[in-house]
Amino acid sequence: MPIRHYLPILALFTLFGCFQEPEYAVEPDVEFVSIRARTINSVEDSVEITISFKDGDGDLGLNKGEGEADANNPDFEEFEVDENGEPILDENGERTLNRFRNNFFLEVYRQVDGAYQLVEYPESQRFDGFFPRLSDSDKEKAIEGEISYTFIMLYDFTGSPLSRGDLVRFEVQIVDRNKNLSNVVETTPIIVGEN
Repeated sequence: MPIRHYLPILALFTLFGCFQEPEYAVEPDVEFVSIRARTINSVEDSVEITISFKDGDGDLGLNKGEGEADANNPDFEEFEVDENGEPILDENGERTLNRFRNNFFLEVYRQVDGAYQLVEYPESQRFDGFFPRLSDSDKEKAIEGEISYTFIMLYDFTGSPLSRGDLVRFEVQIVDRNKNLSNVVETTPIIVGEN
């Protein structure tokens, strides 16, 4: 009779003992989930893009605040530096912005005559940004989840390439701390200034 009392415990141990951590590639894999735009005033919209992700070694996100893990890592500094820590300059003698100071990359496409065309923004006005570390563990461990990224999109002012009523979509890509780029996903289109 006493063995019956242990069978449920043995079954639970067997069930949980057989769970295997998912195996994902070390390059992040992303899928588009949703996009939501909200008009704030006559020249700006708040746009939120949500993607899902899977990453085999869990090295997504940057903690760049003072004293944080990635704060003084030259791989993620604002400007590029050489192996001696000296700034890398462009053809005009200006310091070169480091693409990997961000880990969430956006390209904007506007529909023109039925086809989407890339909207060119100066490097300092791009919608790229960064999200914090998604795992507290320093161990390589597969993770998955969703990231929602919100930004302000300006239009209808001098120098803005966008106008109210433009149909736009975005291409999204993320990168991990080992500089492995994810696949690129497209959002569904939104109409600028009409939400």
